[in-house]
Parts: sequence; structure tokens; C-alpha cells
Amino acid sequence: MLRLVMKTCLIAGLCAGCASSGEAPPGADETVDGGYYTLRTAPTVRHARPLPAQTDVLVDWHDAKGGTTTVTGFRGWDFMGDGRFQMVEVLGPDGKATSYVYDFDADGSVDKVDDVGR
Repeated sequence: MLRLVMKTCLIAGLCAGCASSGEAPPGADETVDGGYYTLRTAPTVRHARPLPAQTDVLVDWHDAKGGTTTVTGFRGWDFMGDGRFQMVEVLGPDGKATSYVYDFDADGSVDKVDDVGR
């Protein structure tokens, strides 16, 4: 899960469209239960200032049988308006936040992780 969070942060930092894990596509580095995942960003929702911009990160789970299930795995928040996430919500299967990952100084490194309910 931590690797998935870090790839989400990478998407936020580079504003890239996709990251992946598993046996396919080429270059993947991690298998998840015989399949792999891809990450992609949904369109950014820009709220009126001072509210941050919101970008959902979709996780496409590709199983070994060729099926794909898509869930919203993360929600990124851009407080500075620079296109990078300063906070990422890690979402559970029910769509509720399980933890929050922060980059307070916008250097691209995780500064703090808060787990919900701990």
C-alpha cells in the first residue's frame, strides 16, 4: 500500500497521467494478487479560492483473468494552485479516508502521515 501511495504522490508531483504495477504492461515493478494496477487522474475540480483544487486518483485493478475494476483510491488536494498535491487522502474500499499524507513544504517529499482512527 505504501508503494501505491508513493506512486500517487509521484503522479501529483509530475502531473503525470498514469503509473502502473504488475506483470503487464512492460516496466511494471510489483504484482498484486496475480494482477496489476494502473493509476490515473480524474479531471481536476477547481474550487473558488481559498478552497484547494481537488483531483481524484483512480485505481484500475487488472486481475489475472483480464477483468478490470476501477475505484477512487486517493483524493489529492492542491492548496497552492501549483498543480501539485500538498495533501493526499488515502481512501478505503468504502470511499472514506483511511489516512492523510502531507507535503507541507511542497518539496515533493512526504512530511507527515496521519492514520484515521489510530
